[in-house]
Amino acid sequence: RENYNDGYGPPEKRFDRQRQFNQQRNDFNRSQYRENYNEGYGPSEKRFDRQRQFNQQRNDFNRSQYRENYNEGYGPPEKRFEHRKQFDISHRQLNDLNMKKQFPKSKFKPESDDPYDKLFDNEDPNSDCLLLPNPYNLTKDNQSTIVNEIISPWYKYSYDHQLTIIQNQTADCLRFLGSKITKVSPQFRLTDRGYPCYLDPTVGSTETVEYRSRSEFSIWPGLDGDPKTVGYLAGKPNKHESVVCVEPDGALVLKKSHIKLTKLFQDYLRTKSPLEVCLNFSDGKNWRNLIVRSNDNGDHMVIAVLHPQNMTEEELESEKERIRNYFEPLAEEYRIKSFYLQTNNGSASNFQLVFGMPVIEESLGSMKFVISPSSYFYVNKSGGEQLSKTVLKMLDLSQFQTVLDVSVGTGLLSLQTAPFVKKVIGAEPSDLNFGYACKNIELNNLTNVSIHNIKMQDLLLQQKDELWDKEVVVIANPQQDGFQSSILPQLRSMECVKRVVYITPRPPLKDSKSLRNLFQLMIPERRNIGIEGAPFVAINAVPYDIMPHNPHFGVIVNLERQSRFNY
Repeated sequence: RENYNDGYGPPEKRFDRQRQFNQQRNDFNRSQYRENYNEGYGPSEKRFDRQRQFNQQRNDFNRSQYRENYNEGYGPPEKRFEHRKQFDISHRQLNDLNMKKQFPKSKFKPESDDPYDKLFDNEDPNSDCLLLPNPYNLTKDNQSTIVNEIISPWYKYSYDHQLTIIQNQTADCLRFLGSKITKVSPQFRLTDRGYPCYLDPTVGSTETVEYRSRSEFSIWPGLDGDPKTVGYLAGKPNKHESVVCVEPDGALVLKKSHIKLTKLFQDYLRTKSPLEVCLNFSDGKNWRNLIVRSNDNGDHMVIAVLHPQNMTEEELESEKERIRNYFEPLAEEYRIKSFYLQTNNGSASNFQLVFGMPVIEESLGSMKFVISPSSYFYVNKSGGEQLSKTVLKMLDLSQFQTVLDVSVGTGLLSLQTAPFVKKVIGAEPSDLNFGYACKNIELNNLTNVSIHNIKMQDLLLQQKDELWDKEVVVIANPQQDGFQSSILPQLRSMECVKRVVYITPRPPLKDSKSLRNLFQLMIPERRNIGIEGAPFVAINAVPYDIMPHNPHFGVIVNLERQSRFNY
């Protein structure tokens, strides 16, 4: 008060003391508080330095712990999902720990295993979620309509309209692929419609009804309550309520002979077999499915599928004897050439021939193929023939060329090229498919076909030096959604490969491996990031439909090697 308060002392002394006080206060705040606490305090350059350090640390953590292992589109799916699961678990544990720190134990509610709590919290104690209402309003009068909705969802559309839908969906995928390529290569020239190549009309099937050469049926309680009904499930047991089995009468795409065989097997289950229907692997019961395969000659292969549970060999033999006594006298009338019993416990399956021939034969073009219980053949032969013709036309084969099939399967495509080229080389890692491919080669007396029971990557490494001076064309027909990322760079690095015909086994959706594979083949060379080899140019794309009345289709893309002087 003497020096400053309320008008005491000369003014200049009061102001000097005020300045000193303010200076001391500011110095204290800067050194003790603002300097060490980032948000808005301290000199701006120091704040920004601290913010940059914080951002850098956070980004480094994200890249190393999360983005590297899960980021969209990197690494194999199983690894991404595994790391995502680990990340979610760690994140949940961290949240729980923070919750426990912030709140007293009495306020923190741990997960309860009590089924009442789960139901109160809208959870099913026996599943991850509550069952949804059944989407099919099934009655006795609309069973054939429901069957067609289940197995042929597009049956209400004309076939021309279905082909138009396929054409439009393929166009959208090509536009998406074109946009991806032009982002990394702005000089890449697209068509007027934004496609990276010309889009040809969809190749349809010549047969659109009663075309299925393979039909798989479920065994489940029917609408009338009979537990042994053979047909198709109206709904999904793990998702919907009141799931029942609908007999396949009136199914548009099924052969009538297949429907007759389901009736026959259903009668056997209800009148002869003492085994019950397996609704759940843990219920101790047996019957599960029926599979019928046929060829153009009208020969049939029947496979009855059951879960063996704790059945002894004697009990299995007794069931096989009952099947033999019931079906063998009717085999000629129903043209059953072979009957198998498949025991499947969910982890391993075993086919046992009950009676008849081990295989039946089917022709495709000029080639013959064996049909066994597990071998692959086109579900629609006429659609498969159209696909083969289109692929052979795109390959533009000559007697001086070598065909390299990087995914042989049972040899449906590669074997058909053999009469037109010098040599066919293929890889098939599956022992089962490799065996079928060898049988098909032997059946057709082909001497210029060499199939190797190895992975595709190993085949490319083996053949790279041997084929360097050959003119090679590649059939790339992945059996799943697409090839692994490592395969396509190997193809690009082989300068002997002049053409690749890529067949997508299913619609090339925007997040599919197939589009990524095409992107890998078409983007320009960038040695600094490991993209080596002259790129391929897509000439044209042809959608194809093997399964009419279904949204399952594929696309054939014809790619030619671009000269190093033109890119």
